[in-house]
Amino acid sequence: MKYILLNIALLFTLASEETTAQWVQIQSPTNYWSITHLAVNDSFLFVGTNGGGIYRTTNMGSNWETINDKLPDLDIHALATNGQNLIAPLGPVVNLFRSTDNGANWSLIGPSHDSSYPVAIAWREGMFFVATSDTIFRSTDSTKTWTAILNTGDFTHQTAFWSISTGGRDFLVSTLNYVQLSSDNGENWSTKTLTDGGPIVETNGTIFLGHAVSGGVWLSKDAGQSFSWVGDGLNSSNGIVSLASDDKYLYTIVEGPTFTLWYRPISEMITSAVQSNDLIPRHYELKQNYPNPFNPTTTFEVSIPKATYVSLNIINVLGEEIETLVADNLEQGVHYFVWNGSHHSSGVYFYRMRCVDYVETKKLLLLK
Repeated sequence: MKYILLNIALLFTLASEETTAQWVQIQSPTNYWSITHLAVNDSFLFVGTNGGGIYRTTNMGSNWETINDKLPDLDIHALATNGQNLIAPLGPVVNLFRSTDNGANWSLIGPSHDSSYPVAIAWREGMFFVATSDTIFRSTDSTKTWTAILNTGDFTHQTAFWSISTGGRDFLVSTLNYVQLSSDNGENWSTKTLTDGGPIVETNGTIFLGHAVSGGVWLSKDAGQSFSWVGDGLNSSNGIVSLASDDKYLYTIVEGPTFTLWYRPISEMITSAVQSNDLIPRHYELKQNYPNPFNPTTTFEVSIPKATYVSLNIINVLGEEIETLVADNLEQGVHYFVWNGSHHSSGVYFYRMRCVDYVETKKLLLLK
């Protein structure tokens, strides 16, 4: 009997550990320089800093080493990997540099797009991609010439480019309001509207998106049509600065007084997201936002039992719709939307969900 009880207790403990697996913090390579960029390959995890150059580790941060001896500049504005190639825009006159030996030596590829610093870079199939705050550029001739393939003027709302990813089947671009997907390296685009965006990566068909303002990490298995929360264990009130992934792990930098570095197994996140999506809602529901009161961001949870068109709007006390969080066809399931009220004054607001078979309005309170 004792043996049976012990085995039951052991099984319960193992099951609890499996279902509550969360993000694990990695020891930062430096307490002085701000860590701002991540890149990873089969051999190393790389961290770029503002003023401290590049660090790398092979053992999840137990030991770090600098690779700055041959770097022309220690201010790292972006990082990208492609196999053993490490790429960074460096120097007072922005040029792209490449290392083919994990950072031990660097060689000049050529000039970047223009004189402004990139916020993100990527490379695949002989093409280089550079993102500034307002334009995505592409070069097919080793940076000799650059072509603008996407501009923030193409969007309805004012926005800024944040991240680009070429690690999966699609070319992905994220802003604070949109995710753009292209299957032909930027010739044509499809758009997914967001309420909060940020760093983005794709691994084996799974998209991971970090929220730069409201914090947390989200996962999509349907090319950005819907996202599931996988941010358990992170400080959800601090923004996500950078994401990187290999076949096993997703890595992130979380903003704060001291920027922190974290990782989580990808397989565990996919499993937890699938488990949450298996609970298909039986009826429509608009839950109370959380937190409430809030400042400046809050999250709305919407449940729909079948695929349908859904709109979710923010309304002021005059009855005017001041923001639209979603107005799109959604798949059945539970969906989450974040509103950033930093541009609005304190007070009472309302949020309304509409679809063919359901209308619901609730009240929320913004306190600054």
